[in-house]
Amino acid sequence: MDLSEAREVFIQETAELLQKMEELLLAEVEQLSGDQEIIHSLFRVVHTIKGSAGIFGFDHIENFSHDLETLMDRVRNGHVRFDRDMVELLLGARDHLQSLSHIIEVKEESTARVMTENLRGAGDEILVRIRKHTGADKAAVQQAAASASETTLYTHLLQVDFKPALFLHGLDPLPVIRNLKNLGKVISFSLRLDRIPGLAAIDPESCYLGFEMVLETVANEKELRAELEFISEDSEIKIKQPETEETPVLLVEEQAAPVSPQLAADKHETRFVRVEANRLDQLVNLVGELVINSAHMNQLVETTGIPELVETAYALQKLVADVRDTSFNLRMVPIGGVFSRFQRVVHDLSRELGKEVLLELRGQETELDKSIVEKIYDPLLHLVRNSIDHGLEDPETRKRSGKNPRGTIKLNAYHEASEIVILVQDDGAGLSTDRILQKARERGLVRADETPSPREIQNLIFQAGFSTAEKITNVSGRGVGMDVVKRDIQALRGRIDLESEEGKGTRIAIRLPLTLAIIDGLSVRIGGGNFIVPLDIVTECLESKESLDAGIVNLRGEPLPLIHLKKFFSIEGGLDEKENIVVIQHAGQKSGVVVQEILGEVQSVIRPMGRILGDINGVSGSAIMGDGTIALILDIPSVTQSLASVPGQRMEDIREIARASETGES
Repeated sequence: MDLSEAREVFIQETAELLQKMEELLLAEVEQLSGDQEIIHSLFRVVHTIKGSAGIFGFDHIENFSHDLETLMDRVRNGHVRFDRDMVELLLGARDHLQSLSHIIEVKEESTARVMTENLRGAGDEILVRIRKHTGADKAAVQQAAASASETTLYTHLLQVDFKPALFLHGLDPLPVIRNLKNLGKVISFSLRLDRIPGLAAIDPESCYLGFEMVLETVANEKELRAELEFISEDSEIKIKQPETEETPVLLVEEQAAPVSPQLAADKHETRFVRVEANRLDQLVNLVGELVINSAHMNQLVETTGIPELVETAYALQKLVADVRDTSFNLRMVPIGGVFSRFQRVVHDLSRELGKEVLLELRGQETELDKSIVEKIYDPLLHLVRNSIDHGLEDPETRKRSGKNPRGTIKLNAYHEASEIVILVQDDGAGLSTDRILQKARERGLVRADETPSPREIQNLIFQAGFSTAEKITNVSGRGVGMDVVKRDIQALRGRIDLESEEGKGTRIAIRLPLTLAIIDGLSVRIGGGNFIVPLDIVTECLESKESLDAGIVNLRGEPLPLIHLKKFFSIEGGLDEKENIVVIQHAGQKSGVVVQEILGEVQSVIRPMGRILGDINGVSGSAIMGDGTIALILDIPSVTQSLASVPGQRMEDIREIARASETGES
């Protein structure tokens, strides 16, 4: 196997093990129940990392893990207390292991050497604390040394058959045998060759080997299995007593043995296959091209009028749709991986700020596109940190307010129509509209004679550089964060809504599309140009029967403010054509988008606008239609936001005028 591939496998598996270790420690820090299952799981994680690092030759990780494994062994045997300080020490050791594993990713040897040197001080400090626990019980050490001569020796007959996928997982049989040799005295050793097929049938990426060893060691069967735990999923292990006291050493036979019937079954045991992310991206890009060309072909086929050809094209279109849906589902991953990372964030930040915080997670199984998962962590991190720093009060203040001294932050995710909704909610002090308004007037964001609504005041926190913090800390106070959050969410074609009640808490809802690769939309024409309105915000379509110049129409007794996209984009032409209205609902408010013609529903692959055209206000991307023409995808949230900043066009002003006209006020 290519060493670079083996390195990638080790890095990924180590990251998963360290994530598991962090989750176990954070679960235990809340109760400190000394759950033996958690302690044993922690030991297995450290032992597996040590074994894998030894196999790959990553000595810096193996040596550190060895001391950490010794500590965990004393914890599980009850020689060291598993208290809060121990959990914090293990969390620090876990972070150091993660830093050491990051060095492996660095290809430049000089850079890796500098990083290793920079980590040496922190690693030595942690090792001192670890060895203080492992070497503190001197009496136990002396007693063990005194009774060494009386230690019981065990003789084990060990049979190991490696599974075919061993090499694919980056493992090597030779270091496994070498590690066993260090445990004691090898009485006999022989290879198990009954699974090796003929030369023509050999798969160079499959392992057909096994071995049989009689080992004399101080380790009992349970301890011996623990030493082999890191290969337990990639091999069949049997440990029993030898039938005779002496077993002759067998020589390796040169001839090939017949294929075992079990081998064919072993080839299909792996339920998951690791695939590089860029291969999935390439697949989705190819499927996108297939969708575009399929739509073009269908348009050409319809012009022929040949029934057999039309029927075949329809069946092909259905297959393309199935391939499209399947390929996009491959990119869907649960958001729980992102949510779980906040356990550590909340733990560390609450200790730093002296607050008691409980994090509640729901909807971890909710799936969304992997490209969104990779980009949503930073915005959520800003929101969670703000909730802890700004939102939640300190325990004494919460007691005086009649609240539980321990504040709560909730992260929840669920599907709603074609969107995923992520909620960040806290039960803290909420937003003070008076304080926000005062700061906004000081900065000139709100005129002295202007009185915005409470919702508008609260949304001022998304302005660049805006902050109500009285002092600058490591966490907040510089006015950098919420504006970045909103910009990042909008870059994902999403939107963010905020609700807050002073004294009771804040609720922030992030709405994102399920995928950034494809869009269900409504194709419309405006002045000779094709546009796509995201279908998830369209509620209905209307044919205009009255003049639309007033900017407001009556929709079944309710005033409906209009968005004239021709004016917004300064499009000329089509002045004498009949206009139609696409009714949309965004941020809890209905509006009407005025277009010349409604062409119908489409499903299009989203194309980026490129560096030159990427900053067009009101456009989030482009798509190639079935006839080869280009359509622009409308960014309705940015359109409504832009109109809200234009005098005489503010949507709130339009709605206020509409309400006044209904009641007869001037």
